[in-house]
Amino acid sequence: VYRNSGSLLNSSAITSLNDMPEFKYYVANMPIMMAENYLKTMDIMVQWAIDGARTFNHVQLVVLIVEGCVLSVVAAVYMWILGVRVAAQRYAVFHVFLAIPQPLARALATKRLDLEEEEDEDLG
Repeated sequence: VYRNSGSLLNSSAITSLNDMPEFKYYVANMPIMMAENYLKTMDIMVQWAIDGARTFNHVQLVVLIVEGCVLSVVAAVYMWILGVRVAAQRYAVFHVFLAIPQPLARALATKRLDLEEEEDEDLG
């Protein structure tokens, strides 16, 4: 309407845009209609954002659960590996005693140690 106002003014008896009923209607009603539609649009966009946030929260929750399960399994496997290593090291330490013949071990265990008093005099 505003763009064609020059041709409308030249072709009729209307001298200004304010005399046109269409222009008066737009000036009177457009801000109200735009505000209502703007609010409706904003409500729709907020609902979309809420739905998107809800979906994102569900995705984060699933990722958190999967991460917790994976880390728990990895920690359990790591502790099992460490337990196997400790058991192997313990076996290696006590394996030496299995290599010594049993009668020799008994003889060494029951052997009496005699401490002589002469050794004390040599030190001092």
